[in-house]
Amino acid sequence: MPSPDQNQYLLSLPPAAAAAAARLENLPPPRWHADCDPRGRRLGSGGGTVHLLLSAWRATAPRQSFRQWLRESRKIMIHGGGQSRRQPAYATVGKPFTPMPVWRWTTGQRLDQNLLDLQLSVLDRVCEQAPANSRLLVASGDVLLRLAALPPRLPQADIVALGLWVSPEQARNFGVFFCPRQNPMELAFFRQKPTAEEIRDLSSQYLFMVDTGLWLLGESAIESLLRGCGWSGAPAELETFEPGYYEMYQDFGLGLGT
Repeated sequence: MPSPDQNQYLLSLPPAAAAAAARLENLPPPRWHADCDPRGRRLGSGGGTVHLLLSAWRATAPRQSFRQWLRESRKIMIHGGGQSRRQPAYATVGKPFTPMPVWRWTTGQRLDQNLLDLQLSVLDRVCEQAPANSRLLVASGDVLLRLAALPPRLPQADIVALGLWVSPEQARNFGVFFCPRQNPMELAFFRQKPTAEEIRDLSSQYLFMVDTGLWLLGESAIESLLRGCGWSGAPAELETFEPGYYEMYQDFGLGLGT
């Protein structure tokens, strides 16, 4: 099981924050890498994931092949750029750096802590339980998960995603996983922002969970994501490849399930 000390952290941030993160937030490379989407280009969540992954590889391990770099340590990617609709006050500094109060009756917290500080312990913990083939954890920079418990070992799969039980009204603004009631360990399909009425209609046959935005990807899933962004499959092409527009959830996610 990989140690949290071996994890490499990749941050997607607004342009100014990405340039100053290492200096202002004490996030030294190569363990930390921050970047932003190219100016003037729309990449979508899938294209942005690929861009940040390739950017980190080129900046921190240029002498290794992309596959070797993926296998060297687990990558934890936190998306903190974007439009910041839920946290407009922190659109400039980046959502992961949102100040967070100290919680009562807790230990190990600081008066100057931010959202990223609290996220890391959860994400490192998920990686400790992740299957051996998982290479990349993707998480949202404006979501703090507080996990009471996890299975001793998460299932072995190309893609492992964490979901939460919620009401149809809560789920309608996010991605939703649907599992057959007769076989709840199987993912039937994924829907992006279905209506509450659609969820209720489907709930007679399917259990449903809202997507937390936390996904674990194996090598084959990463390769599929790259191809969705326009990669031809040639390893040498990755040295200069620039991903096109592709949505992680609206495009890639809709292909999940049986």
